Amino acid sequence: MTVDFTCDDKTYTIAMDAKGAPMFTKVWAAKIDHCEGYGSDDKIARSTPALTTFEAAVDRLLGHEEYDSTLADIYVVCAMVDPNTDYAGTGEMALTDEREMKAALTLCPKHPRASQWKLVLSGRIFEDGTYLVGQQSKPGEYVKPGTYVIQLGPDDGVIDGCYWERTNKSGNIIDNNFILSAKRVQVTIRSGDYSFTSRDCGTWRPL
Repeated sequence: MTVDFTCDDKTYTIAMDAKGAPMFTKVWAAKIDHCEGYGSDDKIARSTPALTTFEAAVDRLLGHEEYDSTLADIYVVCAMVDPNTDYAGTGEMALTDEREMKAALTLCPKHPRASQWKLVLSGRIFEDGTYLVGQQSKPGEYVKPGTYVIQLGPDDGVIDGCYWERTNKSGNIIDNNFILSAKRVQVTIRSGDYSFTSRDCGTWRPL
């Protein structure tokens, strides 16, 4: 069985191994950084309509509510590899919720960005926003205690007007900072903190 998908007017073929799991290695070698039409089922063509047992398990992880991602979406996400940009944990990240990330980690566990998807799932890569600390709610709603940094490269400009704060359960500020202009920002979130907020900072990653 094979799955074909189209990206930039070129067709790529993904074959299955003996367990019915897709093999993406050759596709990753093509370094596909973006596919137009993400979210469209007509982007993939199957040699047989029946899902393998492996694919069916991935499909069950997604759920089937309105606007949910489909197995076809996860195939396209798994196929894309941008050699120059790391989208994990950012607003540009193709995987936007827990189900999508778990589905992708199941469909393509050896993806070059898989380790960073796991960090997003565990609350260790996150963008600006307000998060509970150490509380196991949905990914994107909590962060793990630890030291985090935003580090810009020499050609990436500066972090401009970044504000962060750590608060206790009563909403009182434990610590905060406003960074007018910098190439690097670092913060340590403590296990006793209740929430962490950042604005206009960027994407935090573990030190």
